[in-house]
Amino acid sequence: MTPSIGSIGSIDRLRVGGRVLARARIGLAVVVLTIVGVAVVVVPRAAAVPQARDAEPFMAGTTVRSYRSRCTAGPVLMDNSILSGITEYRRSVRFILTAGHCGQVGDHFTTTSGVDVGDVIWKSASHDFLLIRVEPRLDRGVAPGCVPGGSTLPCVAISSHYYPRAVGRVFTGGPLQSESVAVGGWTLSGSSICVSAGFSGTVCGHTSTPTPADMPPDGPNQQDTAYTRGPADTIVEGDSGAPLYAFNGNVFGVLIGKWGRVQSDGSHVMRGVHYTPVSLFFAEQSGYALAPPE
Repeated sequence: MTPSIGSIGSIDRLRVGGRVLARARIGLAVVVLTIVGVAVVVVPRAAAVPQARDAEPFMAGTTVRSYRSRCTAGPVLMDNSILSGITEYRRSVRFILTAGHCGQVGDHFTTTSGVDVGDVIWKSASHDFLLIRVEPRLDRGVAPGCVPGGSTLPCVAISSHYYPRAVGRVFTGGPLQSESVAVGGWTLSGSSICVSAGFSGTVCGHTSTPTPADMPPDGPNQQDTAYTRGPADTIVEGDSGAPLYAFNGNVFGVLIGKWGRVQSDGSHVMRGVHYTPVSLFFAEQSGYALAPPE
């Protein structure tokens, strides 16, 4: 959503995600900070429903929604605690990290096409994170030749196995494409950064940058956010939570929104996105690790 810019020399306010932010002019430019992924769309926009990004297996870049918002899945995690490997079921449970402003503990998420994803089990009190638990799929095998509902003896399961419904990969193409790369690890900063946005598709060409001068203070639960410079005009409502990643699959964090410094004539002189580094999640929650790609 693109806010309108008032006259230079005044201070007006920009309503973003239900909050009012002060917007001040600095010289010939103003800083605009936008949070994406909220429930209310200020500027109506036709958005195609993704296909590959709304089906199993879920991965970073999958589109998710609840009754209060639509967002994008960030990195997929697994339980790394001592008891995590006791049963096949526990080994197959996965977790999706996304932006905290996308929901609250207890919210239920599906994909945009209605495929069940899971419930929010944790929300950070310090950073813009929430965690969705993804239950595994149970497959029951039956005896060869057995036809469920037939006139012969009832079919009896001879084996049952749990399989993860989310994997440690990240979408690398457009919103209707299925290309992906395995997540190899996480890193703090770099160049050639891409954003795998669920609704607008993958946007590359970003580079880590210090916090832009005169940026408004971080909002609630958004301390220690990081910034990039790069193309951001295509980022839309619903892309919050999207993973920032490098070409080698390393992830940087989850998208909060976009920012821009705008001249009085409306042209951008700088722009980029801001995100919550994934390192902050692992500092808060030590019992998790990045999930394997299969």
